[in-house]
Amino acid sequence: MTFLIIGTCHQYQRHQDADAERERIRSDFGNLIRAKIAERGIRLIVEEAANNEEVQTQLKDDAAESPEFDLLFPFVINESQETIAKLLADELMEGNCVDIRPPEADEMTIPQRDAAMATKTMKSLGSAKSVLVICGKKHRLGLTRHLVDHGLWLVESIRFPEQCENEGKAT
Repeated sequence: MTFLIIGTCHQYQRHQDADAERERIRSDFGNLIRAKIAERGIRLIVEEAANNEEVQTQLKDDAAESPEFDLLFPFVINESQETIAKLLADELMEGNCVDIRPPEADEMTIPQRDAAMATKTMKSLGSAKSVLVICGKKHRLGLTRHLVDHGLWLVESIRFPEQCENEGKAT
């Protein structure tokens, strides 16, 4: 069994705003996912994604609370959006995509979330032999460590893109 873990910024996982630069990065992200599915024979995507409606509500709440929000996300989409990975899983893999974000994630520390997401990943495997894991950039190394420490799998971990916007903001 092999795993490819991609740590990213959550604002690149969905078409949640119409900012041209973020949309270019999202297009590159979709192309990366599509290429990795093809070259590695990936049969399952597990993703730290959260419920689409919850993400949309959070974006609207953030916009209402912060005057700087409009500078960061000037063109927020009004409807909730599926993640790019989920759309590609539906298109290419009969929908084999599982959200591994714990329901109580906001109350957990990053190490606790890493452990919970690793557990949920392992419970989701079924017969998949090659798995793509997408998570926030702050979870990439922790998830990698948990899967490697389990001792049974070949795990590769990459960042996308190399530099994320809002590096100080929790993702």
